[in-house]
Amino acid sequence: MVLILVLAVAASADVPPRSCPPSVDVPRDWPRPSARLEAEVLGVINRHRGQGVQCRATGTRRPPVRPLKSSDALRRAARRHSTYMAEHRAFDHTVAGCEFSTWINDAGYRWHSIGENIALRRGTRAMTAEEVVEQWLASREGHCEALMDPKWRSAGVGYAHEGNRHLYTIDFGDR
Repeated sequence: MVLILVLAVAASADVPPRSCPPSVDVPRDWPRPSARLEAEVLGVINRHRGQGVQCRATGTRRPPVRPLKSSDALRRAARRHSTYMAEHRAFDHTVAGCEFSTWINDAGYRWHSIGENIALRRGTRAMTAEEVVEQWLASREGHCEALMDPKWRSAGVGYAHEGNRHLYTIDFGDR
């Protein structure tokens, strides 16, 4: 198993170039197992937000914060980003020259600031919701702090896979 995690944060809603985000075909009827996993990931995050956590890699104690509300627009953006990465064997917040914010803008989410965590697992099975969140909580790259940031009010989770690549995206917003 190989697991890779990346975090990004943006602070202004710049207008993206016309070619961004890249085109990706997302099923109209999202697979139920994927939707269930996405909901479980958000539920696990909200459980940790309600309890507060010790970010293991940094030792930072994060107090309890309000739960994230599910956002259809952020979920749409996260699903499209995960699907694109799965189909094109990519893994980054910036793909095809397009920042992660372009997916969020294209989904119609109006924001003041946004953030994103992504994770990749290579293997025969997807991670459980607990495993995805535990990896972010243990990350040295600010993922735990992003999950527990009180400025985020909404989130959308997207899970997609292609072959042995399992991609997870969570987009955070503050509106």
